[in-house]
Amino acid sequence: MTDNGSGHPFRFAVQCATAASGRAWADKARRAEALGYDVLALPDHVGTQLAPMPALVAAAEATDNLKVGVLVLDNDFRHPLLLAHELATVNLLTEGRLEVGIGAGWNGRDYTALGLEFEAPAVRLAKLTEAVEIIDRYLEGNTFSFAGEHYEIADARPLASAPRPPLLIAGGGPRLLRLAAERADIVGIFFTSRPDGSGFDVTELSPEVFERKTQRVRRIARAMGRDPELNVLVQHVAVTNDRSRIAAARAEEYETDAATLMGLPFELIGTVDQIVADLEERRARYGISYVTINESFMEALGPIVQRLSGS
Repeated sequence: MTDNGSGHPFRFAVQCATAASGRAWADKARRAEALGYDVLALPDHVGTQLAPMPALVAAAEATDNLKVGVLVLDNDFRHPLLLAHELATVNLLTEGRLEVGIGAGWNGRDYTALGLEFEAPAVRLAKLTEAVEIIDRYLEGNTFSFAGEHYEIADARPLASAPRPPLLIAGGGPRLLRLAAERADIVGIFFTSRPDGSGFDVTELSPEVFERKTQRVRRIARAMGRDPELNVLVQHVAVTNDRSRIAAARAEEYETDAATLMGLPFELIGTVDQIVADLEERRARYGISYVTINESFMEALGPIVQRLSGS
């Protein structure tokens, strides 16, 4: 086993997207906080989900200490200066409980719905790189101008919103993960998205590939004197006494074997004790200390969150 030496304590986030009413949304946020989750996050897609910014403010208003964020904002949906202004506003209204999550965009259906061109990966990455610079400079709180290939800004006057929120950049490709290692406080590590916007490349589904990604991120970051948290979005949680059967069924969906699947941080299957041991082992191997799950698994993971959060 490779020891990545992560000095970060465990943190847990739940990704929620919908609610039938404002009261239901507030209740969901309060339940996440009561179960010990550190962060409530929203996705950023075109459809029936709640719009991220107002939902983040409402979730923070309903809770005492719960942090809020987006996993992750699609950079192409908003001009980065206007996005930075919205983020600063949310950070101010939530009294510094915001985490800024952003990526280069991956879901081609969203772009079709918006009538946007789904540009080549290199273009989307170049735009994201400039956007991160603009957002960073805005959140510093000083007037600035910016001239890049994709964005040009004159005399931006930021809204002050200290404390500065942490930046999360998520993705799976080597160039995007380099940007994240160099600039982000939190790096979300996932599969590489397909260039045509049709989803993710699961042919790279192996512990060895994932370990190479995490090692590379940490190596680049360390060379710059940085130590970002590493985050993973878990795809499935099953608290069960029948680990072998469920792992085999999940592995069949991915056209792999159960041993390979259970070596990856995207699946949490087993008893509470087994899942706790898996998370501790994966932190040692990969450096993953920040775990996000979908709201459908919020209750199931609760006992594990209460055992590990902050440790």
